[in-house]
Amino acid sequence: MSEKIKLNSLSNLVSTGFGIGLGPFMPGTYGTAIMLLPIYFSIGLSTKLLILISLILIILGLWSSNETIRNLTAKDHPSIVIDEMAGFYLVVFTINDNLAALIIAFIIFRMLDIVKPWPISYVDRECKGAIGIMADDLMAGAATALLMPVLIKLFNLL
Repeated sequence: MSEKIKLNSLSNLVSTGFGIGLGPFMPGTYGTAIMLLPIYFSIGLSTKLLILISLILIILGLWSSNETIRNLTAKDHPSIVIDEMAGFYLVVFTINDNLAALIIAFIIFRMLDIVKPWPISYVDRECKGAIGIMADDLMAGAATALLMPVLIKLFNLL
């Protein structure tokens, strides 16, 4: 059983998605799902603003997960969901405002995050600390973002 993270610091609040990662099961799925509305409402923003939001999420993820794991024995505590939040946000660059496309992106991202095909599995296994926590989810998000235009075109999800 993993150690329980307490919401007694800003870093713990951020790394757990303001507590959503503390749920009893599937914290990564909840951490991803919480991003559905922010992504949907970000569609259509300028590329510069999307890049800025993505960078802020990544920086917050690196900082907060590093601070959170500092005194824990778990290398990637399941309650840390900022990595899923930042990784899934990357799909905003390549999906349209169709809700079906966003739901498909959600499913693909979760599958990639859970199954961790190569090279995601390699990064997950080899990278340590905050970079290790963030990198595999950022790769899953980037892979999902790259797949979505193909799927949108293939299945006419306009």
